[in-house]
Amino acid sequence: MKRLLAALALVGLVALAGCTGGVVDQNALDEQATYDWNSSADVSVNVTGGSYQSVTRLGNQSNVSLFGPGEFGGESAIPVSAVQYQYPNGTVVNASAVEVAERDDRTVIEAPRSGGKVAYRATVQSNRLFLPVTVNGSYAVTLPEGRDVSLPVIGRATPGDYEVDRTGDRVTLTWSNPDSQLITVEYYQERNLYIFAGLVGLLGLIAAAGMLYFRTQLRQLARRTGEIGPDDGRE
Repeated sequence: MKRLLAALALVGLVALAGCTGGVVDQNALDEQATYDWNSSADVSVNVTGGSYQSVTRLGNQSNVSLFGPGEFGGESAIPVSAVQYQYPNGTVVNASAVEVAERDDRTVIEAPRSGGKVAYRATVQSNRLFLPVTVNGSYAVTLPEGRDVSLPVIGRATPGDYEVDRTGDRVTLTWSNPDSQLITVEYYQERNLYIFAGLVGLLGLIAAAGMLYFRTQLRQLARRTGEIGPDDGRE
């Protein structure tokens, strides 16, 4: 029995390791990417397709701690790739000069020194972005072309105290200093807006047709009742 319990415990540990491990992939960290280091925001995010690129101004800190919502609640470490660091003098180094590790359900990127900027790439799933608030300051999120969050039913962004810039062909959301641990952006394609409007219109037509049919049935019933009269059924 003791051996059986020990074996089960070992299997459980291996399973847990498989669930929580594997976030840090050195090959992914070494991937190449081109970042815009000149953004005026403290954290600048460029969303393109199924991924986003983030550039963070570190200020007086030397690391960022990245996380998103866990599958079963709580927090979950964010897998990252193409990690780079820019020294205050403008020199850029790749992941070989940066320490990336998973700690307490978070991916921690440790820069060679405080200050400078750190950049990474991460995935976006189902037009939904979860961005951890890692430093104090402004955050700018630029959505892919043809995407928006203006319709509350199918798009939203939290916290809600953000500004929207629609200059050019892309929408940028900016927070001056978000008061939450996580920025969430759920965006949609503009063509989906027309599909949604069409569905609403179709449902309206169906509802109108139903009401018309119901009223017609009531009128026919009232007409038949009036033709029979109150005494026609008596012997």
